[in-house]
Amino acid sequence: MNVRQHADSTDTLDSARRLEAEISQSNAICLNRKRFYTIALALVVMLFVAVNARWIWLYRHGGVYDIDESGYLTLALFDYAGLIKHGILGWISAIEMPSIQAPLTTTLASLVFVVTGAHVIAGFVVTVAAGAGCVVAAYALGCSVGSRGVGLAAAILTASCPVIVNYARSFQFSTVATLMATLTVIAILRSRQFRSIGWSLLFGIFLGLMPLARTMLISFIPGIVVAAVIVASVDSGQRLRRLFTLVTSGFIAVLVSAIWLIPNGPLVAHYLLSYGYGVQAKEYGPQVSKFGLVAWQDTAQAFSSQIYIPHFLLIILGMMVLSAILLRSAVQWGLISTLRRVTVSQILPVVIFVAGALAALTSSGNKGTGFFAPIIPACMVLTAWAFWHVHKSRVSRAGFAIVMIAIAVIAVVPLLDLHTVFAPEWSKNFPILGGTTITNGKGTIQTYEMVAGYGTRDTMEPISSADGKAWNNLSGWTADLLTQKAGQKSDVAYGFRSVLYNVNTINLQQFLRHGTVFSGRMIEPTLTGKSVSGYLGWLQQQASDACALLTSNRVRGDFAPEVDPVMMQIAARQAGFIPIQQWPAPDGQLISLWKRRMRPLACP
Repeated sequence: MNVRQHADSTDTLDSARRLEAEISQSNAICLNRKRFYTIALALVVMLFVAVNARWIWLYRHGGVYDIDESGYLTLALFDYAGLIKHGILGWISAIEMPSIQAPLTTTLASLVFVVTGAHVIAGFVVTVAAGAGCVVAAYALGCSVGSRGVGLAAAILTASCPVIVNYARSFQFSTVATLMATLTVIAILRSRQFRSIGWSLLFGIFLGLMPLARTMLISFIPGIVVAAVIVASVDSGQRLRRLFTLVTSGFIAVLVSAIWLIPNGPLVAHYLLSYGYGVQAKEYGPQVSKFGLVAWQDTAQAFSSQIYIPHFLLIILGMMVLSAILLRSAVQWGLISTLRRVTVSQILPVVIFVAGALAALTSSGNKGTGFFAPIIPACMVLTAWAFWHVHKSRVSRAGFAIVMIAIAVIAVVPLLDLHTVFAPEWSKNFPILGGTTITNGKGTIQTYEMVAGYGTRDTMEPISSADGKAWNNLSGWTADLLTQKAGQKSDVAYGFRSVLYNVNTINLQQFLRHGTVFSGRMIEPTLTGKSVSGYLGWLQQQASDACALLTSNRVRGDFAPEVDPVMMQIAARQAGFIPIQQWPAPDGQLISLWKRRMRPLACP
């Protein structure tokens, strides 16, 4: 070997070693970055769980539950009792009992009770865990459409969003529904245009679970289906095979949802149409044009009221930035080329899902409790992606990170504890939105109590823990009294609509004490109107089998529209009821128990 050949050989060896070192260094950097994002996500999730678990223990344990929570907890206990007493078949039978309420959250809670026993506070494990799952799902969705940086930003924004935090602290369906909806979108993106059999199968399962997590999510399914069809159609390669996989996934979704929807479908359809678009939707505000300017303004107001101004403005700004990126691309590459890029991008299914959900919510006057929660992870991903890609410099991304962290801190600090200087509500008037919350430490239960007339706007705990215990004791005492006077499974009519003392709060205590529930029904003033004849018609028709009737002498703390107590008493006497006992509630109102002069055969 001559000198030149030796030198060339040495250079080649050195180049190979340098390349190997560079690859090794690059792998080490990637590994460190992955480790950093994993650790950061774990810290966010642990903080989310710890903060909310502490808050629940301090401010929900032993306190009152709202009417929905009481009903859902009773269902969860009913499922748990079916499992304990009759095994798997009894559990399934309890879940399949006729109901308008989606079963997934209550079913999961019943499994928690197997471990903890029938302690209702343990049911909140499901909502907190689902909230933590939403944070992880936001990260996974962000990674699917962009990068780990986008995912972490979306996770932080989701974990700090008030609607996610507040409903993790409430035994409602919102966090479980949000998790199922986000997992469905993730499955679309991970399916590789429905080439992956595994992810396509998961898409069908999650899509089927959506209406079982919350029935109103049925209205979000069309947007998701459109997104899935586009994803499966845009690429010509193996298109028929992929469309067949999508159809198979849809069939799986139908089978999953049919487990519960087939026996309960008619009840659910009547409920959704009535409260979404029918007579009872009027309880949530005047009906307007389905997609007119006023309807979209109502949507913006409802959205901002649930997530508060900092997150709302960030999302709006993110959507503006996203639009600017598309416009820049159209100018740079042309409209046709931009449309082609958009149709094959990972961001399009997320946009379609959010747009479809917002259109569904805008079409109804009922914007519900946490109805916007299921789109929060997707909105945060779109926002993070837009800011991450508008300018790819380190300075730009560092600026977004600072703004994001600042918004997260501003939102979360008031939510840490009800007794800090930051907890009282801070609100301002904004154009279009009107009076809107900037920050607020109250949870859903405190807001629920305040709206009912307890406390004031600045009172952080409208119902104290002592008063909450008194209300619970009243419901329990009433359950015992009704059992004694009318029987454990008798039909009870409620001629008032108290937010703290009603058919569900009494049935929850009845089940905890006696393992049964009353066939209770509460008057619906939107159907009866405010008149003696309307109330009388309800007593003689819908409540014709009632063995007992409860009324109140005033309407403080009632749902709107309230029942006129004097008219109700007149109607009760005309319907053949006579008062037999009276007692005070913790707020001073007097409750009366009535029995029929001529008792139905079903009554003891």
